[in-house]
Amino acid sequence: MAEKDFKRCILFSDMDGTILKEGKLMKKKDAEMLLELQKAGHLVAFCTGRNEFEAMTAIQKNHLRYDYLILNNGSHIMDRYGKDIYKKTIPHELGMKILEYCRTLQDCYVYFYDSDRCLNLGSLNGTAMEYDGDRYKSLKDCSFTKEADKSGDFDILCVKPLEQGVDYSITRKIAEEIREQFGDQVTATMNESYLDITPKGNSKSSGMKQVVEWAGSDLETYCIGDSFNDLSLFEAVDHSYTFRRCNDQIKAAADHCVDYVYEVAEKILNN
Repeated sequence: MAEKDFKRCILFSDMDGTILKEGKLMKKKDAEMLLELQKAGHLVAFCTGRNEFEAMTAIQKNHLRYDYLILNNGSHIMDRYGKDIYKKTIPHELGMKILEYCRTLQDCYVYFYDSDRCLNLGSLNGTAMEYDGDRYKSLKDCSFTKEADKSGDFDILCVKPLEQGVDYSITRKIAEEIREQFGDQVTATMNESYLDITPKGNSKSSGMKQVVEWAGSDLETYCIGDSFNDLSLFEAVDHSYTFRRCNDQIKAAADHCVDYVYEVAEKILNN
């Protein structure tokens, strides 16, 4: 009996809530099976709202292997060697206007990343806090606004309500306001915790399409994710997966439900 033709696949995996929980592997077997995929000739891409520094910190800590990184919900794409395939940023002046607006929101954290460092507004008095790869640490006597104004263009801006109901109504309202004021220049994307603000026209699905164009249009595409910022990805791939534990809206949008990432890797290997 002739061997069946090998079909090369690529799996786009979200990070937080999918393969990671609080920065650590949810299941050791997930990482092991992603490596098995690569050994078999398939590709693995992490597709995340995280910026480069946050993503690389988690990847290195958990010894993850990848072929491509789709960062900032599609506005930054890198290959396994750290080479930028695509990058688009928010112009400084526009970013400052959005940050100033976000600072008027009550009971919200506000973040920015500018390819150099990740800062958030740590308190109502305007003190800046900087992410060091492990946690946010207060910068004494440093104004968040002044630190932001020293930056160049912004890779990503984020807003996180201090409290979030299961209906995500607070985040939805903020997203609507951002779109109304700045929607012709940026994209506001919801996920489970944050509202991500990135350059207009970018999404996880736009990043996926660019990677496929770069890596080979004959690839069969799979994805797995757990949040609202994964919905565009679900629509764009050949096979979409989410988790049985997820929000009903997320589950309804995916083709299949599983419990762990490794189950998708096994399905690809067994096809």
